[in-house]
Amino acid sequence: MKILLYRGTIEEHMTPTGTTYQLTYTIAMVKDAVKTFVWRRGVLQQKGMFLASLVMTVAWFVFDVKSKSGWVDIVYVVGIGMPWVMLLMLWGAHYPNIVNRFKRMREPVSTFRLDEQGLHFASDMGSASMVWHALVDVWECPDYWLLFWGPATFNILPIAGIAPADLAYLKERVHRG
Repeated sequence: MKILLYRGTIEEHMTPTGTTYQLTYTIAMVKDAVKTFVWRRGVLQQKGMFLASLVMTVAWFVFDVKSKSGWVDIVYVVGIGMPWVMLLMLWGAHYPNIVNRFKRMREPVSTFRLDEQGLHFASDMGSASMVWHALVDVWECPDYWLLFWGPATFNILPIAGIAPADLAYLKERVHRG
């Protein structure tokens, strides 16, 4: 899967179209979004921890298999297991929450509009408006975008049917900050 992070230059005079879009979600899209998030945040952005875990595993078997010190083994086990435990915690915190929220929707649709003030979402579960300066990042996936409001807080934006001008405006606003 190709994930694009927006870092380009967009012209300053762009404006949103003001169109209200109906977004349709699928369970496959929601599950894929969580997998994408966990893979990127929990594995790719933490590859140093996984590399350290691998080095500690090798070191444990090479240097310490004959060790009689229990505390050394505990240090190795904690070092080896830490990234895996953190990955499971990340998955456990996001997957059930997001998938169950999707399953609670009576209809898997919401409305979406962007304007000069921010982004506006509404569904049968409620509505929310977010100001532009709160949007910190956008990950582009083929069928949806992940809109980040913090390191682990995001909305899934199905992009089917959204005007390219509005998508470009959204990227511009992320770039502007």
